[in-house]
Amino acid sequence: MKIKINAQIFYDEEGNKVGVKLKLKEFEALMEKLEDALDVYTANLRTQKKGKTISFEKIKKELFADDKK
Repeated sequence: MKIKINAQIFYDEEGNKVGVKLKLKEFEALMEKLEDALDVYTANLRTQKKGKTISFEKIKKELFADDKK
C-alpha cells in the first residue's frame, strides 16, 4: 500500500520545525505502517532467540517495497 502524504509543517520564530498537520486518513495510514513494522520487528526479536536472525533493514525494505512503485 503506497501512502501519499500532503503534510503542512509549522515552524517557530527561529525556523525550527515544531508541528505537522496531516489529514486523518494519512495519519491513520502512517500508524498502520508503523504498527506493521513493530509487529515484524517483534517477530524478528522472537526469532533471534531461537538462533535465526533477519536484519531490520531487510524487513523494512520488504515492508515498504510497495511505497517505491
